[in-house]
Amino acid sequence: MKIIVKIFILVCSLTVIATLVIANDLDSAEVVASFRKSTAEFMASYTNEPRVSEERIPENKYVPSGWRLRKYILTKPHKIDVQKTNSLISTYTGICEFAVQEYLTTTHPLREDANKDKDFSMYAGVSTHRHTYSLQDGRWVVTSRMHSRTLPDGTKYMWETCKNIGGCIEQNMPSNLD
Repeated sequence: MKIIVKIFILVCSLTVIATLVIANDLDSAEVVASFRKSTAEFMASYTNEPRVSEERIPENKYVPSGWRLRKYILTKPHKIDVQKTNSLISTYTGICEFAVQEYLTTTHPLREDANKDKDFSMYAGVSTHRHTYSLQDGRWVVTSRMHSRTLPDGTKYMWETCKNIGGCIEQNMPSNLD
């Protein structure tokens, strides 16, 4: 009889543990699905709202001073990763890595002329972006935005913080856990 009770307790314990593991996996799956959907919507915004930045070019020995536009075209596909953390506040971290090709207009002496120019025929290289988000109170909150640029000649730059450079002009990434 004691053996039957011990087996019963063991089976019940294993059932509870299995239930907790499955429930945790379902929560993780929901979080991954949420991040996947949010990043897909963010990537779609590059098509729906193309990124174009205006640049003031100071005079130097390579280019005349003036104004030009820089356009960012998303390359496919983007990569994501979601990791569980030990934090009680930021329970998950999501990383979205994507690349944009950059094209320039010619440089114009007047800002107004640059803003009228829609001929982005000069290839300027590729910027790879790595945006990190934390899940806080059911919302994905940006915690870091980094980029690295590769010029057409192959010159690569170190990773640096995005500070509203054109490729990082972004709307707040939507949350799907509200």
